[in-house]
Amino acid sequence: MGSVLTLIEPTTLILIAAAYLLGSVVKGVTGFGALLVAVPIMSMVVEPATAIAVTSGSVIVSNVWQLIESRQAMWVLRRFWSLLLALLPATLVGSQFLAKVDGRVSGAVIGVMVILYCLSQISRFHPTVRERHTKALNPVIGGAAGLVGGATILTGSVLIMYLVALRLRKDQFVGAIALMYLVNAIPIYLTLSYFGRYSANELAVSVGLVAPALTGIVIGRIVRQRVSQKLFQRLVIGLLLMIGLNLLLKAV
Repeated sequence: MGSVLTLIEPTTLILIAAAYLLGSVVKGVTGFGALLVAVPIMSMVVEPATAIAVTSGSVIVSNVWQLIESRQAMWVLRRFWSLLLALLPATLVGSQFLAKVDGRVSGAVIGVMVILYCLSQISRFHPTVRERHTKALNPVIGGAAGLVGGATILTGSVLIMYLVALRLRKDQFVGAIALMYLVNAIPIYLTLSYFGRYSANELAVSVGLVAPALTGIVIGRIVRQRVSQKLFQRLVIGLLLMIGLNLLLKAV
């Protein structure tokens, strides 16, 4: 694979930065969703593996920030250690798919996951998971999320539904999803690097995305105070549905 900075036109780099800014605004409002919004948009103009590779800097910085801010790291480790243990090897397996397959195929998979996530959010089916069931469910959810997240980096499509079903407090939710994203992301970037899909050029772009990522989170916090979160989520779901359908159409 050639240099990202050589292959991508300046206008495309601007679109990538704008996509991550938008995703980070969503993350600032809801506590998650940066990659769920940004990666599908970026995958419309570059290969999904490239789109994912250039998110590394902002993913690590923003989730470390949220994890520290939540002050829930130790609680998350105690509550979800078995999920995290299952998440890591499953992510390594799933990331083989991302690194090796044709960009249209991985784009279609991302499109399907985005659409399924949207359908889960507009569905009236909202199950509740009791704490006594988490001992058995944690490794199962971790394995499923790792396979999905390794192949698409959209691990949140599985984890968010699980954490919502647990009815966690907001600070617990933010801390849990931040640590889980970190555990999911690092083996993906290592795998992409091993297969030559993540070079110094992708790293340079990823560092450049840190600024729009942090800016978007700050903007999102302001939006959260002024706009109905329900209305905002509906707009995001509508946008994601269009993006997911477009990725599927591109793959056909």
